[in-house]
Amino acid sequence: MGDFAELNIRMKLKIETPKNITEILEYMASHSSQEPTELPDHLLFKAARWESML
Repeated sequence: MGDFAELNIRMKLKIETPKNITEILEYMASHSSQEPTELPDHLLFKAARWESML
């Protein structure tokens, strides 16, 4: 068996979800090629290849 798996996920975000969070999720899900302008101060975003975690 290979090292890759496919995960299908469906989310509903609250209307008041901050724009920077939706930008990050779209980028991580590869629906946007433009990197987010603002990242939260969290260890995830300091990790190598964080953008491919989804």
